[in-house]
Amino acid sequence: MANPAPSSGPPPRAPAPAAPLPGLLWLFAACNFVIGTGAFGMTGYLGPVADGLGVSVGAAGQTMTVYALANAVLAPLLMALTARWPRAWVMQGALGLLAGGSLGVAALLIGWLLHRRLRADMDAGGTSLRGIGTVLRQRDVVLALLLTLLYFTGIFVVTACMGPVQLALNPLTPGGLSALLAGIGAAGVMGTLGGGWAADQLGPRRTIALLLTCLLLTMIAVPWTAGHLAWTAIAFAVWTVCGFGLMTPQQSRLAEVAFTQAPLLLSLNASMVYIGTALGSAIGGAAIPVLGFERLAWLGAAFVAAALLTLAVNTVPPRPR
Repeated sequence: MANPAPSSGPPPRAPAPAAPLPGLLWLFAACNFVIGTGAFGMTGYLGPVADGLGVSVGAAGQTMTVYALANAVLAPLLMALTARWPRAWVMQGALGLLAGGSLGVAALLIGWLLHRRLRADMDAGGTSLRGIGTVLRQRDVVLALLLTLLYFTGIFVVTACMGPVQLALNPLTPGGLSALLAGIGAAGVMGTLGGGWAADQLGPRRTIALLLTCLLLTMIAVPWTAGHLAWTAIAFAVWTVCGFGLMTPQQSRLAEVAFTQAPLLLSLNASMVYIGTALGSAIGGAAIPVLGFERLAWLGAAFVAAALLTLAVNTVPPRPR
């Protein structure tokens, strides 16, 4: 029996273990947590706010529309105006304004930590609006940004009034509602981490297609979970994992589309997030008298289906870096 032929070349190397995230990135994540909690915490107690103001839940939900529109318009402008400022100053100033506006102990703490950790001369390149016309003439860029707009609109048709939606699906005590919303929020953390991992394994486009499909099916199923708290909790946990999981692969996809213009594209993508939030809040509030809270998810599903369609028609391969 012949001996096996010797292998040519050295044996393949085992993949290197992923490096742990630097402490500064965890601090940036904490910044997002503080700002996100202040921005979207109101969705859980929209009902009491509406009662206190003597208005309908749909009308109270328009506060989310105003907030989101202000972000969509002002955030890119402020980023461009402060492009030459040291990033540490910009971040600390923004957190200071947040703390002043909301009297938040958390924003001040994170701002102090940033002051300790960030170098005053740290430069992240900033974001300029120069070249925005050229970028928006590219079909693949427009379709990618449209995807973000559509799926955030679909999500916030429901999310803008999440508390009343949960109460319409299942009778809950205030403590039970808080616990359910906290669990849904924890699922969002899992989605953020899982979306990045999936993008590394499958690529951004496949990950987006998978998560959008899963989100669409979950939205369709949500109204059928009424009266079954466990199934409602599972459905919204899956919903939140998919929704939060989409951000990382979508940002990676935008960077692939036009790598040299990535800062501008990510800024525009952030605007799409907030325009979608505003549209979803407004549309959802207007649809409540027609559909009721328990069936708003079906309206959101129509926008997610449209987001999937933009992915299907955008067949342009990523440009080389």
